[in-house]
Amino acid sequence: MPVPGYLFDPVSRHFVAANAGFCELVGYPELELVALEWPLIMADPAETTRANEEISGRQEDVFRANDFAFRRKDGVRVDAHIQYRVMRVVDGSNATRQVYFAAVVSAKRI
Repeated sequence: MPVPGYLFDPVSRHFVAANAGFCELVGYPELELVALEWPLIMADPAETTRANEEISGRQEDVFRANDFAFRRKDGVRVDAHIQYRVMRVVDGSNATRQVYFAAVVSAKRI
């Protein structure tokens, strides 16, 4: 199974892409996931606030790690240990934007 991972845009608060492993972890197909804002899959509002504070103003290309809790589409909470970094990507219009790449190192459903 692939390591669950995703790209996240902190400005739009949307997922840009997610691999099959992350989609399976949170219970959403990729097309549904990228249409959702970040807070909709966080476990609760306090977790959303904590995640927003954690990712704001981070340096590029520095790996960080933290624990986050997601709420699956079926309502089950998933606690995950995530490693992530800020990176720049070029989109279809050749514009550069900052996104977060994250890989879930471990997770368990509660």
